Amino acid sequence: MKTIMIIDDEPLVRDMLSQMMEREGYNVISAENGRTAYEMLQLAPMPDLIITDLIMPEMDGIELIREIRKKDNSVGIIALSGGSRHIDATTNLDIADCVGANLVISKPVERSTILEKISSLLNPSDKP
Repeated sequence: MKTIMIIDDEPLVRDMLSQMMEREGYNVISAENGRTAYEMLQLAPMPDLIITDLIMPEMDGIELIREIRKKDNSVGIIALSGGSRHIDATTNLDIADCVGANLVISKPVERSTILEKISSLLNPSDKP
């Protein structure tokens, strides 16, 4: 069973994504911010896929992606962003792409879109 780590400071988003992934048969671990996720990743094997929000307290998603890429260049990373008051979602997602995210998606996320993106990263041989 593949493991997906979901990192988002919004409990409703984190819970919704977690439940969606569990219904699809994935093992899910979650964290409420980048710092907690980073600490968890130091103590456990790297998950098969990481889905992270970009705007979070303590350690944002950009910094988290940078730290993950220092340790593991092969794990799939999907970056999510709805933007903030100071930076729009497109800018955040462009930065995430530059620092090592495999895929970037604007919030709100459609179920079919995220499941398709997850499948493309976890099962690259299934592509036509």
